[in-house]
Amino acid sequence: MTLFDPTFAATPGIERRRSTPHTVGAAVGLVLVLVGLVLLSQNVLTVAEWARDGLQDSSRARYRAGAGLMVPMLYLAGFFLVGYCIRYLLVDARPWTRTDTGTRLRSLYEGWYLGDARFFEDLHARLASGDPTRYTPMPERDKRGHSGLRIWTAAADRTAYVGLTWGPRRKTTLNAPMIVLVGPAYDALLAAKRARFEKPSRDAERSRW
Repeated sequence: MTLFDPTFAATPGIERRRSTPHTVGAAVGLVLVLVGLVLLSQNVLTVAEWARDGLQDSSRARYRAGAGLMVPMLYLAGFFLVGYCIRYLLVDARPWTRTDTGTRLRSLYEGWYLGDARFFEDLHARLASGDPTRYTPMPERDKRGHSGLRIWTAAADRTAYVGLTWGPRRKTTLNAPMIVLVGPAYDALLAAKRARFEKPSRDAERSRW
């Protein structure tokens, strides 16, 4: 489960579809890691001795002392990889996909901004307007911010999905309804991203003058 999964689920026209290549790749990786852990368990003493012999001539004492940590570190890495493969099978191997065309959504942008609820509502209104002169400028990104912006694209369909979330705690944030930008609005969003969201759009500058 990711932060925007509930918002995606409430958005018509998209669904999770399992990707066969990604599923096979993750399953093969999981099997290889499990086999490695089994072999490690069967040869713990051999691996520990190999690590000790390989590092005993090291000129640095900390490397020699680290020989005893080799086996625990290998177990830790193995368990981490098992968890990663399982998560990949459950989430990443089932990407959000446009129902009618089968185009996968790909992440384009992520940013967090300092701002209160009013800033969050204003940003949502600007992006939902479909008016490229209102997309920018945005403030500089700040990881300490409470307002989050994520953009996914279905490039073959000239469609972008814009997600906005707000809250002081990432696990209890408030998500706004997903914004869907199609055709010219999609093109304008990509142009704003290429020119950096922090800069005013050329159209906005011309209209201001």
